[in-house]
Amino acid sequence: MTFAACGLPQGLAFDERTASSPAAVVERGAYKIELIAKNALGEAKRDLRYGGDKIALTPPMGWNSWNALPNPSRMKKYGPLQAMVDSGLIEHGWTFINL
Repeated sequence: MTFAACGLPQGLAFDERTASSPAAVVERGAYKIELIAKNALGEAKRDLRYGGDKIALTPPMGWNSWNALPNPSRMKKYGPLQAMVDSGLIEHGWTFINL
């Protein structure tokens, strides 16, 4: 899998292997950055609003169900993912599930 970022502000770097940013923004402000993830099955793009010297303007929102699943089956792993998609939570900022 590879990652890319378009529209980075001056001073912000991006590591395509780890999707991390080891640098800092030179000027404060709000920036719209397009994040792109690619693998053999395709490509996904999402916009990220970066708030200058702030890590995130809102807290990361998701669901951490790993502790509740002592013996996870495939359905127990992927059920919360499907529920997030079916309920529309991904359209309201919910972007991850920590298994």
